[in-house]
Amino acid sequence: MTFAFLAMACPANSHYMSQMSLNIATCQHPDGDTNMPGGVGEGCKCDQGFIAQADVCIPETECGCIYDTMHGTIYLPVCIVSEHILH
Repeated sequence: MTFAFLAMACPANSHYMSQMSLNIATCQHPDGDTNMPGGVGEGCKCDQGFIAQADVCIPETECGCIYDTMHGTIYLPVCIVSEHILH
């Protein structure tokens, strides 16, 4: 008897990896979410130039913006041109 290995199906703009960091970069956490446990395992990794947003990989240029405000750091899915809105 032989066993065939089937890699998991990955969404568009990503690829399967048998060993990868489970602390993935997202639009909201470009360096990975430090509140999530780390570790290594199998999963789908976004292709170069793409980043995780919900369950898909989107172009990094389509991420919103991260702002440092007097109330702390916030992420907005759409960038704001007028800074006075944040204060």
